[in-house]
Amino acid sequence: MERVSELLKKIDTLCEFKLDSDNIEKILELYNVVYEDTIKYGLDLSPIMKYANFLYEDLGLIDDAFNIIQELSKLYESPERNTSSREMAEFLFLKGKIYVGVRRYNDAIVLLDDGIEIADELYRNEGASVAALCGELRNITANALLFAQGKKQARKYYERAKKYYEIACEYDSKSNKHLLAKLYVNYGGSFEYDENLDDKAIDFSNKGIELFNEVENLSEKNKSCIASAYYNLAIVYRRLKDYDKTEQCLLESIRIREEIRKKKPAMVELYLSQSYYLLGQVYASNKNDIEKALDALNECKKLRISLRKRSMVYAPDLARIFNYIIDRFYFIKDFEFTKAYSAEYVELLLELKELSENERRNLCEEGYLLMYDMFEERKYERSLEIFTRVADVYLENGSSRWLLEMANDEVDLLHKLCKILDKPETYYEYANKIAGRYKEGIVEVKEF
Repeated sequence: MERVSELLKKIDTLCEFKLDSDNIEKILELYNVVYEDTIKYGLDLSPIMKYANFLYEDLGLIDDAFNIIQELSKLYESPERNTSSREMAEFLFLKGKIYVGVRRYNDAIVLLDDGIEIADELYRNEGASVAALCGELRNITANALLFAQGKKQARKYYERAKKYYEIACEYDSKSNKHLLAKLYVNYGGSFEYDENLDDKAIDFSNKGIELFNEVENLSEKNKSCIASAYYNLAIVYRRLKDYDKTEQCLLESIRIREEIRKKKPAMVELYLSQSYYLLGQVYASNKNDIEKALDALNECKKLRISLRKRSMVYAPDLARIFNYIIDRFYFIKDFEFTKAYSAEYVELLLELKELSENERRNLCEEGYLLMYDMFEERKYERSLEIFTRVADVYLENGSSRWLLEMANDEVDLLHKLCKILDKPETYYEYANKIAGRYKEGIVEVKEF
C-alpha cells in the first residue's frame, strides 16, 4: 500500500506539467504498476478508478477507460469483496460517465439509476456530506437522458441535481461551488435549442460563468466548463440572428480551450472541435466569409482526425463535418477543393462499420464522382478499387437509395474500366449484381 501511495504522489506531480508524449508515457508506466499492485494485493480500488478517469478525461482514451471499467466491474461486484455503499455509488458514477462517453446512453442511465438509489440511502443516513455525490449522479444521468430520451426527462434530473448541489454548497461551499456552476452550464445547454426558452438558456449559462468566477484556483476541467457556457450562448445568439455576439462567444470559448490545450490537449479536443465547426458554419452561412470559414473548418477537421485515432466512436462526427465542407464548397463552385475533401470523405465512410441511409447515399454519390475523377486522370486501378469497395457496401446493406439515374452511368464506367484493365469477371460480377436490384431492363449489362 505504501508503494502505491508513493506512486500516486509521483503521478500527481507529473500531471501538473504538460501532458506531452514523454510525460504521458511515464504516467502510464506508473499507473500500470499501481494497477498490478492493487490487483495482486487486493488493495483499495480507488487508484484504478483514478487511472480510468485519467484515461477518459485527460487523455481521451475512452476505449481504454471502458476496458478498465469492465475489469473493475468484476472486482466491485465480486461477493468476496466487501464493497461499501459509498464505494459502489462512486464506481457506478464513473462507469455511467464512461458509458456516456462511448455513447451507450441507455446502459448508462440504468447504471446511474442504481447509483442514485444507493446514494439516496446514504443521504438519508449521513445527510449533507453525501449531497454532492447525489447531485453528480443526477447531473450525469441528465446528460445521458438529453441524448437518449429528450430534454424534458433530462431537465427533471438537472433540477434534482441542482437541489443536492445547493445543499452541498451550504455544507462546504469552497469544495462544492464548482459543481453547482457546472450544473448551471449543463442545465443551460438543455435550453439552447428551444426558441421559447432563449432567456433561460442565456441566464443559466451566465449564472454558471458567474459562479465559476467565484471559485478559487480553477482546474482545467472547470475552465473547460466555462468554455462550454460560452458555446451554449453562441448557439442561442445564432438563433437570435445576433451573429456578432455568436462570433464573440465562440472565439472566447476557443480562446479558453486553446489555453488548456497547451497543457492537456486531449481533454479539450472534442469540444474545441465543436466550437470550430460552429464558427465555420457562422462564417460560411451567416457572415459570408469563406476564407475564415475554411480556416475554422480545417481546425475542426484536424481535431476530429486526432479524436478518431483514439476511438472510432468519433468517426461518424468526422464524416458529417466532411459532408458539410463538401456541400459548402461545391455550392461556391470550388470543385478542386471539393475533390480533395471528397477523397478523404469516401475513405472515412468506407472505414465505418455501420452507415446510416443518408451516409450510404453520400458514399454512392461521392464514390461515383471520385471514381470518375480517377478515370479521367487515368488512374484506372484506383478507379476500379473505389468502385468495388463502394459497391460492396451498397450491395451488402441493400440500400434502396442508390440513385437510379446514376446506376447505368456507373455500370457503363465499370465496363470501360474493366475493358482497359482486361477484367471481364469483375465487370460481370458487379454489373449483374447492380442490375439485379432493379426491374429487368432498367440497368443494361453489356457484352464484354
